[in-house]
Amino acid sequence: MVKGMQMWIRESLEPWTRRQRPPDDGILPLVLDKINVIRDRRYVARGKIESLMNYFAVSKGDTDVRVAYDGTLSGLNASLWAPYFPLPTLQSHLRIVEPGTYMADNDVEECFHNWILDERVRK
Repeated sequence: MVKGMQMWIRESLEPWTRRQRPPDDGILPLVLDKINVIRDRRYVARGKIESLMNYFAVSKGDTDVRVAYDGTLSGLNASLWAPYFPLPTLQSHLRIVEPGTYMADNDVEECFHNWILDERVRK
């Protein structure tokens, strides 16, 4: 039984151990605050690390940042396959919008950390 969301892996996951550049000094304290929250909530666990995940910080005003994870450089994105992941176009979206419908933009912030990763990609 696979614990976590099962991922479709189509090729081997090679270790990625090249460190990335640290964020700019101006936002470094904000990024460290976000990383400490992740560690404090135990979204990550101590253990052997076989591959690194790159990230980048996106400013949210002058006093906050969002940390976005990037699996491109490590090859993670290329190794995974999603059998169905619809991304609407403007035209397909407008087909369902009519008078009386409502839309919202929900900021779920730490959504990435709400799913347990497949054991095969955790390390």
